[in-house]
Amino acid sequence: MIDIAGIKLFCGECANVMRNELADESIDLVVTSPPYDCYSDDTEILTKTGWKLIRDISLGEKVMTLNPHTKEIYFQPTINVYNYMFKGELLHFNNEDIDLLVTKNHNMFITDKYANPCLDRKSYLKRDFNKYSFLRKAEDINTTGYIPYKGYKWNGENKDIFVLPKVECIYNKQFKVFEKKKISMLYWVRFLGIYLSEGSCRNTKNKSKKIKSYEISIKQKNIETIYLIRNILKNLPFDFKENINMGITIFSITDRQLWNYLYQLGNSFEKYIPGDIKNLNVRYLKELIFYMMLGDGTKRKNFKYSIDGFLNYKSVSRKLKNDLQECLLKIGKLSCESKNNYISNKQYSFIKYYSINKNYEKYVGNVVCVKVPEHNIICVRRNGKVMFSGNSLRDYRGYTFELGPIAFELTRVLKPGGVLVWVIGDEVINKSESGTSFRHALFFKDACGLNLHDTMIYEKNGAAFPATRTSNRYTQIFEYVFIFSKGPPKTAHLICDKKNTWAGHRTWGQRSWRNKDGTMIPTSNKPIAEYSVRNNIWKYNNGFLQGSRDKKTFSHPATFPDKLAEDHIITWSNEGDVVLDPLMGSGTTGVMAKLNGRDFIGIEISDEYFELAKRRLKIKEHENIKLREEILGI
Repeated sequence: MIDIAGIKLFCGECANVMRNELADESIDLVVTSPPYDCYSDDTEILTKTGWKLIRDISLGEKVMTLNPHTKEIYFQPTINVYNYMFKGELLHFNNEDIDLLVTKNHNMFITDKYANPCLDRKSYLKRDFNKYSFLRKAEDINTTGYIPYKGYKWNGENKDIFVLPKVECIYNKQFKVFEKKKISMLYWVRFLGIYLSEGSCRNTKNKSKKIKSYEISIKQKNIETIYLIRNILKNLPFDFKENINMGITIFSITDRQLWNYLYQLGNSFEKYIPGDIKNLNVRYLKELIFYMMLGDGTKRKNFKYSIDGFLNYKSVSRKLKNDLQECLLKIGKLSCESKNNYISNKQYSFIKYYSINKNYEKYVGNVVCVKVPEHNIICVRRNGKVMFSGNSLRDYRGYTFELGPIAFELTRVLKPGGVLVWVIGDEVINKSESGTSFRHALFFKDACGLNLHDTMIYEKNGAAFPATRTSNRYTQIFEYVFIFSKGPPKTAHLICDKKNTWAGHRTWGQRSWRNKDGTMIPTSNKPIAEYSVRNNIWKYNNGFLQGSRDKKTFSHPATFPDKLAEDHIITWSNEGDVVLDPLMGSGTTGVMAKLNGRDFIGIEISDEYFELAKRRLKIKEHENIKLREEILGI
């Protein structure tokens, strides 16, 4: 904590600092803006229904996440989805196993070679790893550290029986009912694995009898594999035939009930693994993958009868390859798709960061991200390469921004009649506004009980991404400024700087007021003032050295103009009042509060930005005039 001449600065999480350091009803005015800031928009994420582009994820949809302490993988619902325009440099991590294009402040998943948090310095003392983070900013990643390539733990469903669904149909010109069949799950996943690689469904018509034949066939020429297939079929409740044609053994089953189930899995270009099978436990998934690879996998030179005995897997079905990567993840392995469409099955346990190319690339387009309730380490894929990584949106220098605790603490510390100025821009999700700003406003109003005193607009003089003729939205050049108050505002010095065209003139005609009883009372015609009260749309210059003349301000990525902060401080507070900024950033609100004779309390969680604010705020009183000239350019 720093306490100098009416300025108090705290470095820490704002809700906790307010809870421990600030008394009830001790603040006259709050002026602040919540933080903003992922992946390029061609990045996919693993959902309950398979791989999807992050930009297509909907709120509440379940995505695959990781508990880094236990290495358990499980699905969590998304509690926020982000998609916004970005222009600048992204970091590209790329090698034969990894391909990720992220913002500089993106949280990368990183461990040491023992799968513990990767620390910057070695220590021989016993450490509680639960206190350390598995995440590190992309721009801070150096040659140390690892990405675990296997060892992930999936707790799937433990079902020992597969139930083949009941079928009612016309079969051989007769109505038939095929009741449910119970099949050993072990032999069923083995059969399904070999069918997905080597099997097919035929629906042929007998010309003489004019009836359809519902036949499932599996072809194989490897003697050892033929023996395994025969053993599987003997343990299934279906009759099968075995024929040899030109050295290839053909197993055929004619069964309408089985045909109905397998036919829906598609042809060679459309095959996929059913969702209930993908949700099984590791034991059954390993059996499924082994028998798939036994059909279409490439064996290693030192082949052994296990999944590790295969080098890769090839299929013409995009869905099947996607499902296989999901199943490999659930048995504990990451995977990648090579240029020749093979799904690799690599042996190593870790990917070393020093083996990954790290380059800055210019990028113009949308960046996307999601947030989940716990850990925020999600399973992503880009160009067929799967890995776990963190996120950065709504995180601030690695710290997550949570509205609820902050909003309640701000309400508690605000004096009766005090004002909260909340500057916020809306996010864009799936090319439409998300309404996040309105949810913030309604939370303060409904959950915290504050008055929504005014909804103002901060208009910018320019836009980073102007609309073009091919755009589907107009250029975005404003942010919302919500004015909340704890009861009626105790202070309101409205700024009068709107030039009146008819200043000095008197109004024409006789002005009057109407009484409740309907009678009219004449009033005098006063001269029109030179200036009148401005409206609630405030326009400011923004951008480098436009919103502020102080270059140090722009070391922070999300600033609002100095004059915006000053105008609100002048409007809603008096000299000697206490102004709070719980998300201080570069200290703009503090500098403006000091210049206008207010006491200031600032809270900042990031050490880097806390030091920046300190440098801006350690200014002697006699330097105020010079500072005002430098910062405001007056």
